[in-house]
Amino acid sequence: MSSTSPSAANPSSEPSSAISEPVRAVLAVFAGPLAEVRFPDVDGDQLAASAAEVEAQRVELQRALEAVVEARAVLEAGQAQLLSQAKKAHAYASIYAAGDPELVDSLAAIRFDASRLAPKKRRGRPSKSASKKRAAAESSPEPKADSKAASKADEARRQASFAVADSDAA
Repeated sequence: MSSTSPSAANPSSEPSSAISEPVRAVLAVFAGPLAEVRFPDVDGDQLAASAAEVEAQRVELQRALEAVVEARAVLEAGQAQLLSQAKKAHAYASIYAAGDPELVDSLAAIRFDASRLAPKKRRGRPSKSASKKRAAAESSPEPKADSKAASKADEARRQASFAVADSDAA
């Protein structure tokens, strides 16, 4: 076997590596103490070659993912430009159609739906009204019948979980 260093057998020890920790550990064993040992269909050289191939595939995948991100950005920019042009065209057409009631109606039916765009992430704390509603729901007394039924249901669930645990143990 050729001299395979641990770094050659372990092409990437980065967390983004496509080679799992146990596989990297086996590669290290075959690059170290078992460097000269050969088994049928597997030895250090074959493992190192396979690891290098997997790492090359990971790099290729990363490139493809970066290309997808770039293509998505180009698409979104194109969509934004088209939307802007369509809104402008709609505005011009609405003015032009002033004398044609049918055309005015058909243009009026066109709505540029903002919900089709990516939803904005809500930021900040919840509104005061939401906090008040939550506090009122937590402080309101429940009818005793409902709380008794809930406690009976909880007890039945606990009993069932013990029964399942006992059957698993047996």
